[in-house]
Amino acid sequence: MAIKKVKYEDNLAPEVRRKSIGGSEIAIVMGDKIATKYKSIIDLWLEKTGQKEPDDLSENEDVFMGKFLEDKIAELFTIKTGKKIRKNNFVLYHPVYKFLSANLDREVIGEDAILECKNTGSYNLKEWDNGQDDVPQRYLYQVMQYLMITGKRYGYFSALIGGNRHRWKCIERDDELIAEMIKRAKEFWQCVETNTMPEVTDYSTLNSETVKALYPESKAGTSIQLPYSEITVDTILQYKQIIKDHQEFLDSLENELKMELQDNEMATVGEKYIVTYKTIESERFDSKKLKQDMPEVANKYIKTSSYRKLSIKEIGE
Repeated sequence: MAIKKVKYEDNLAPEVRRKSIGGSEIAIVMGDKIATKYKSIIDLWLEKTGQKEPDDLSENEDVFMGKFLEDKIAELFTIKTGKKIRKNNFVLYHPVYKFLSANLDREVIGEDAILECKNTGSYNLKEWDNGQDDVPQRYLYQVMQYLMITGKRYGYFSALIGGNRHRWKCIERDDELIAEMIKRAKEFWQCVETNTMPEVTDYSTLNSETVKALYPESKAGTSIQLPYSEITVDTILQYKQIIKDHQEFLDSLENELKMELQDNEMATVGEKYIVTYKTIESERFDSKKLKQDMPEVANKYIKTSSYRKLSIKEIGE
């Protein structure tokens, strides 16, 4: 079966991107620790089912710089290796698994290979210095998906690190890993098609906004039993007390410092610190006074919002 090709510009709309798992998303499906730190598999599922809008990355500086420097990072690869490359201006879809897509940075001319360009910070240098065929796991998944879809044998990386370090790598197609990726992707896409939430195995990947998107409102008067959550509640209460104790101690230390500063704006502490305690003026709209003086006007601009508050108390209190 032939690979489906769609012009890159025709694949940017959210309703189009919802129809497949892209190369930058497959690491989330595979449970990569770094990838899921920024977006959980539940977030991805919410996006693919249309229940949540994808993050707006149009003003993300990292994304902008990656695109801006892509040509130069590709050129560095040709300088270092002598290999010739060409652009591929299409989004490609797997001939069998239509929900898997690939957006290649470059193809390597004369080789059964592709090139992926990366721009990353200096703090990631160690990830790229572990041998010629070793790359960060999240990027390995991405290129394996591209090799899976194109049928090619090799994937090259050209990485600019911290703006002044360049590394290039070559990895070979791993059909065993690809088979596992297809299996996991099919399971995830089944959840998308049936609107069934994937199983949560690591709650640390979730954030408050994700939970809010899942369950925005409570159903009045409903109640359930949670017989296996007592340890969770005990731990929450213990950590709340620990945080409270630490906050009280921190407050006391800061108050000690403020008392020593008296009405001075700044102080030097030995040869190590500069401490300031300045008067800050700010303007705030007094909605309470507006309601008192001009209630009819105030009512025109009242916006009702809601949120869910989690509270815990012991039975019998």
